[in-house]
Amino acid sequence: MKRTPLKKVSEKKSSGKTLYTIPNWKEIRKHILERDNYACKLCFRDGEEVVLLVHHINGNREDNEDSNLITL
Repeated sequence: MKRTPLKKVSEKKSSGKTLYTIPNWKEIRKHILERDNYACKLCFRDGEEVVLLVHHINGNREDNEDSNLITL
């Protein structure tokens, strides 16, 4: 079965503010992507197949503990 690639997500919200509001978010994101081997933890596809996002499991963007972050 052929999979349809996910749409690319912009780094900016419609308000024009960047998603990187936490000073060290880029470093946190890189750490989580490396921890998860640059693969989605739901579909197991890698960053060459889909755009990977680092997601807050509990929805709290201020909770940047490793246990609350997942690659999707």
